[in-house]
Amino acid sequence: MNLRRVTQVPLGSGSAAYDVDRLVASATRIALALFVLWAARPGVAKAASLDATWNGGAANWSTASQWSGGVVPNNGGGNTFNVFIDGAQPITARS
Repeated sequence: MNLRRVTQVPLGSGSAAYDVDRLVASATRIALALFVLWAARPGVAKAASLDATWNGGAANWSTASQWSGGVVPNNGGGNTFNVFIDGAQPITARS
């Protein structure tokens, strides 16, 4: 004998009836799935702000050895560079 409580609510004038316990269980599963998806979303990554100073001399922008740290200051890959040239005056590096 099934002792499960079944509450049926008629919808409209038709003969269809729905098991309220099943509706609540379905809504709970959907809410739980949405929460799990929301909680697992990737965080917003912030770009690192790095300083790069031109070591001086005649060379191409893309010559890594002419920059402090040996890295060409090209924005991208999660990095943003503050470039210092001509007496450490800041300019904006654009890629």
